[in-house]
Amino acid sequence: MSPNQLTDSDFSRLSGLVHDLTGVTVDGTKRSMLSSRIRRRLRALELDTFHEYIQRLASGDMDAAEIEVFIQTVTTHTTSFFRTPSVWDFLENEFRSERFEGREVAAWSAASSTGQEPFSLAMLLRAARGQDPRGGRWSVTASDVSALTVEQARAGRFEREDVEAADAARPRLDVLGGFGLDGEAAVAKRELASAIAFRTHNLLDPMQGRFDAVLLRNVIIYFSEADTQRVIDHATAAIRPGGLLVIGEAESLVARGGGLEFEAPCIYRKK
Repeated sequence: MSPNQLTDSDFSRLSGLVHDLTGVTVDGTKRSMLSSRIRRRLRALELDTFHEYIQRLASGDMDAAEIEVFIQTVTTHTTSFFRTPSVWDFLENEFRSERFEGREVAAWSAASSTGQEPFSLAMLLRAARGQDPRGGRWSVTASDVSALTVEQARAGRFEREDVEAADAARPRLDVLGGFGLDGEAAVAKRELASAIAFRTHNLLDPMQGRFDAVLLRNVIIYFSEADTQRVIDHATAAIRPGGLLVIGEAESLVARGGGLEFEAPCIYRKK
């Protein structure tokens, strides 16, 4: 094996570091993906081998900034505005329902990635509950394990064509009204961006706060069986009675218990 190939030992140590820092389990099926992503860091840092990179990570010779780059590198950030339209149709009807009459709606994007999901929540709640969240009518919390990705999301800067497509798909939400156009980019206006509380959070840890809807979409597939149950338990604990847990299309909570009842595809309600 050439020096710049990922050995079994190095794969084991790297996957261990991924789990320690993010909770994500990287098994043998993801070895090629991990190798490809870390190889980019080797080139950027002018290192010859995976072993050198691991040694520097483990020894503390790399500064905190590189640790954050590592976390961002090994986690997946595929997302889009209003992903899975039927889920957002359900949420819009839920947020407009009489059960929220006279009180705030609180929603948590629990794996917020680069920000499309929490901004989708903010735009949906703005339309359903009123323009100004400061009146106590709604709030959005967004979290991700990668601090760098959280900062990218907080900036609220997206491809213009993606925002325009979201506006065309849901015209009654006036998506474009929440953004200023800057060439090929669309930048969230302050009143929209400031309505979202961004934070760094590991899903293996409990979350402070109580929410009417928690979006935990397309993320539990990256955890081991035991860690998946832990993540779901923490998410469920953060949901108010009668609130919703939303998961991805390829995910299921069948036989996991935890006081959740199937409501609709991808959607479970807390008893």
